[in-house]
Amino acid sequence: SFDQRSEMGPLPRARWWVGLPALPTWLGWFGEPYRELVADAVSDWIVRAEPSGVLTQFGPEPMDVDQLQGVFPALPPELLARRRDGSAVDPGVRITLFQAPPSAPAEVIPWME
Repeated sequence: SFDQRSEMGPLPRARWWVGLPALPTWLGWFGEPYRELVADAVSDWIVRAEPSGVLTQFGPEPMDVDQLQGVFPALPPELLARRRDGSAVDPGVRITLFQAPPSAPAEVIPWME
């Protein structure tokens, strides 16, 4: 993202960590403790593995949310932030970072040391 206006999509909005965004991204960093929790889902797209996490790349060049549909793997749903009102995340809807509806925590938020 270039700035808070360039990243568009269903990003979580909260004052604290509420889980992984449901928004697919071209590049992703999954650090501990998420590394192990998403390992099966992202294993085919790891471009660099470190003890602290893995870097994933879901295409040879930058891709937007629409281009990532059908490419980005399904991450474990219990790790994804949800909309507070319970509505589904619609990848076709574009909302800027500070205009997104408030988010509710994911069902599972692992402890981070």
